[in-house]
Amino acid sequence: QGHTDVVSVIAALSSSNRFVSGSHDNTIQCWNLSSGLERTLQGHTGPVKTIAVLGKDEIVSGSDDKTIRMWNVSSGQCVRQFGSGDS
Repeated sequence: QGHTDVVSVIAALSSSNRFVSGSHDNTIQCWNLSSGLERTLQGHTGPVKTIAVLGKDEIVSGSDDKTIRMWNVSSGQCVRQFGSGDS
């Protein structure tokens, strides 16, 4: 449980008991202060360097893979990608 490489960024979600962390292991992990790790968001192919919270369940992340991804934290799905190979 937890990242397998350096944690580079942490951001608090709108709900007071949840936060996300980004790592050089190319993942974002969603955490609950009470219960621990909720899920791991996978899709980046390089270290995650920045995360911004857009709303209660939405974040955007930036990575060394030259992409920005928009995520739904509750579903764990990447809903949009910007940058290399936009989709």
